[in-house]
Amino acid sequence: MQTVLYVEDDFNDRELMINAVNRAKPQFELRLQNDFGETIDYLRNQGLYEDRGYYQPPDLVLLGYSLGDFKGTDLLDWIRKKSKFQTLPVVMFSSNTDEQIVAKCYALSANCFIAKPFQTTERLRLVNCLVNCLNVCLQTMPPRMEKLAELAIRPALPRRSLRREVREYRSEAVASLSL
Repeated sequence: MQTVLYVEDDFNDRELMINAVNRAKPQFELRLQNDFGETIDYLRNQGLYEDRGYYQPPDLVLLGYSLGDFKGTDLLDWIRKKSKFQTLPVVMFSSNTDEQIVAKCYALSANCFIAKPFQTTERLRLVNCLVNCLNVCLQTMPPRMEKLAELAIRPALPRRSLRREVREYRSEAVASLSL
């Protein structure tokens, strides 16, 4: 069975997703994480998550943008820097659709950016799109995300601006590590 790892720190958002998955009964298992370090442990199958039989590697990561003390872009950047996970489909998920945020996520190689739906019917639609996406994107390399395209938000920024966003993001990250 396919696995979707949903990384979200907001309890209500997690509950809405669990309810939508339970109602839709998709052919994937939803795994939940809410912490940066725990998510990395899960992806690496280490610590509490070393039982590979139970903690299957995800086929897709649904990653919240705001995650308490860290940003989803921090985790996205970590994922893309690890060769083992470079082709792992990552869908950014946020209620904040500011163009700079969307652009930064795409610049860091998110496969897709989707606005969080708050209504149950929209969550069900998202779950069904995830099922379709898993069926298609896992058959291609690199993963193709056309099935989520109808829900995706694209930045209007030119490619040059996207590259500048990545450089600024990475220089901010390096500066924060040196403090």
